[in-house]
This record gives sequence, C-alpha cells and structure tokens, in this order.
Amino acid sequence: SVDVMVHQGSILGAQLGNVHAVIPDLKTDNEILTVTGEAQGATAEFLSFIDKSPVAEKIDRFTDGMQAQGSGKLTLKLELPLRSLSQAKVAGDYRFVDNTIVFDRDVPPAEHVNARLRFTQSSVDLPQAAGVFLGGPFTAAATIQKDSTVRIDMQGRTDVDNLRRAGGGPAWMLKLRGSADWRGTVLLRKKRADLVLESNLQGIASDLPPPFVKSAAEVVPVRFERKYTGPQEDQIVLSYGNLLSANLYRHLEKGGSVIRRGNIAFGQGATESDQEGVFVSGTLKNLDLDRWRVL
Repeated sequence: SVDVMVHQGSILGAQLGNVHAVIPDLKTDNEILTVTGEAQGATAEFLSFIDKSPVAEKIDRFTDGMQAQGSGKLTLKLELPLRSLSQAKVAGDYRFVDNTIVFDRDVPPAEHVNARLRFTQSSVDLPQAAGVFLGGPFTAAATIQKDSTVRIDMQGRTDVDNLRRAGGGPAWMLKLRGSADWRGTVLLRKKRADLVLESNLQGIASDLPPPFVKSAAEVVPVRFERKYTGPQEDQIVLSYGNLLSANLYRHLEKGGSVIRRGNIAFGQGATESDQEGVFVSGTLKNLDLDRWRVL
C-alpha cells in the first residue's frame, strides 16, 4: 500500500489543502488511487472548478453564466483507477457561506445565501438553500433532471419597503407598501433561465391610481413567467387577477432587451401575437390618465 499526506495541492485550478492520497493495494490488476482534500476560498473559483470538470457537461454547463461574490468550503473525494482513468469517480460538496449569487441578468440576485451543493462525476444537487431574495427571506432546493435541466423550487416573502430601499426601482414602487408570500420555479437549461413567480399579494397595499388601487388585506393572484423562445428572444406572460394580462415577446441584445410584439388585455386573457408592435385591448370601468401621467 501507499499512504501520502500532502499539505496543499491543486486540481483543475482549485487549490486543495490537507490532501490524503492512498493506494490500499498495489497487488491488484487495477490499482485505485483515492484522494481526499478540502479547501476554503472564493465561490467564483469553485464555479470555475465545476466548469473545467467533467461535471459541467452532465449539467449542460449551466454554471457558465453564474456569478458569485463570497466564499465557502470545498470537500472533495476522488477515486482514480490508475489503469482506466476514464472510470474515475468524483464526490464532494461545497458550502456557500453568506454569498451573493446571480443566475441570469433578468433574475434579481440572491443575497446572504447559505447552502450546500453536492456533486459527483455525473450529478449535482442542492438539497436546501436559504438567503434573501426580492427583499425578504427565501428557501430553495435544486435538482438535476434527466434532460440536464436544473430545476430550482423557491418560496419566500417579499418586502416592498426593503426592495425600494435597496435599489430605488421605478417610480410606481413608491405607491406600494407591505410584504407578501410568493413561490417560484427557475429552470436552467443551456445557460438560459426560465422563471415563474406567483403570489396572492395579500399583505401588500397599493396607492396606485385605479384600477390598481388595493388594500393590504385584499387577495389578487399575480403570475409572472419568462421563458426563452429562441437564441435571442424570450416571452413574458403576466397576469394580475382578472384585471390585466400581458403576452409580450422581447428581442434580447447585449445591452438589454426590446419588446417587439405582444398583446396587453384588460378584463380578458391576452392572446399571442405574430404582428410587430404592442396592441392594447379590453374594457375598464374608469381610467384617470392625469394621475397615471405623474408616474
């Protein structure tokens, strides 16, 4: 047998410490080298490690577009058959400690994230994560599906006052106050993030002009969906109770996005559109344009 302790080392750019390498039996036809190690460092370096490892192809390289600020701890175990390295096995986990993570440019960052990501040579899963998203606490769990899609199920509570204080936001947010529960799903495939968010808005009050004035106790189901329909196009589907629905298509550019076509409907469902331009239809009891012009 061979038993080696190494104070430091690196693999695929990740710096390891307390490395233990063992070949328990040199007399077998296929000696197996087992390497264990751990490291503490920047999460960005760990994401680079995933991108350079065989795991990346198994998860459709979804971590390519992720950005992270913060650090964590990596624990790693390798089993290397010395005469058939193609059958190498990898197992480990990475613990995120108070990180800020950006999945996609149109998805707000998740902050103060604490989580444990487990991985092998063919899979990745995130049993549970917790942090701050949309101005309030959230929890999430992620799994890799058979088609390499990463599914993240989330739930939390958004606080409008925190959101407003954090980044200003559009002028109409000044007319909102309070907090409400929400739930959502993110599907990551081919470096693209499809997103669904739903809430009943109970707990949030609105002083927006009619027809969007609302008390905190009132329940209004709202649903937001964003999904990619092409390499440079996505679709936004939005509904606000029975009052408003929208179905919009955007052309995606490096500097942002441009709405090319779509329908907005009041009092009825918005249909899909294949014509250039945005069409507004439906019926309202009243609409005070003077109050809306202020916003």
